[in-house]
Amino acid sequence: GAERLATVIAACTSLARLDLSGNWIGADGVGSLSEALDDCQSLTCLDLSHNDIGADGLGKLASVLARGQPPAHLATCDDVFGAKGAGRFAGMLTHLNLSSNELGADGAGRLAGVLSRCTALSRLELKTNRIGDDGAAMLAASVRSCPLLSHLDLGFNDIGAEGAAQIASALGELERLAQFDFAGNKIGDGGAVRLAEVLGECPALTRLDLRGNKIGLEGVGRLVGAVAACTALGHLNVSANLVRWNDGAALAAHARSGCQIVTR
Repeated sequence: GAERLATVIAACTSLARLDLSGNWIGADGVGSLSEALDDCQSLTCLDLSHNDIGADGLGKLASVLARGQPPAHLATCDDVFGAKGAGRFAGMLTHLNLSSNELGADGAGRLAGVLSRCTALSRLELKTNRIGDDGAAMLAASVRSCPLLSHLDLGFNDIGAEGAAQIASALGELERLAQFDFAGNKIGDGGAVRLAEVLGECPALTRLDLRGNKIGLEGVGRLVGAVAACTALGHLNVSANLVRWNDGAALAAHARSGCQIVTR
């Protein structure tokens, strides 16, 4: 199927968007498509999510994409990259989705080396990769090199207070960051306090999701109080944490107007 499709794509020199998500093309299929894509100089959106392309397939694709204009949106959710494949497409991306790829801390570290060269990256999604504190620390050091980053998703990654502190140290340098999804981790009060301390340094932040992070009353209180310093923030989600609903509601009632605070 991929070989036949490659023949068709080769004739579509003005192709701007190609969505092949959920086709389990694999590395061999991507190899068949790669040379055909080389003729698509207008390609701006390429979605190969849920395709099990692995490191070998990614390498074949990256070698072709690097020859022409970089795609504006490269989504690779649920591909089996592993750590080896993460370094092959640096400098090409504005949108990178590697969610649910079991990257772990090792993969996050290798990806961090790519991010340091991805200065055009505006959207990074790494949800559900179990990167932990070590992976978060390595990513924090590299996202500083992505000045256009506006959307960052690190949800459900087994990140604790230490990793949250590392990420927080980088947030203040991301002047265009508008959405930060950190739900489903385990940052606790310590991590929440550290994030609260830097909210005033995030001028573009409009949405912050901290659901299900084992945050207690102290942490939620500090976050709600920090909303006043983060003037663009319009949505803060602190539900499913270790705070009774009535206590959370009482804190939210005293927050700056104009910001929706979700506590349950």
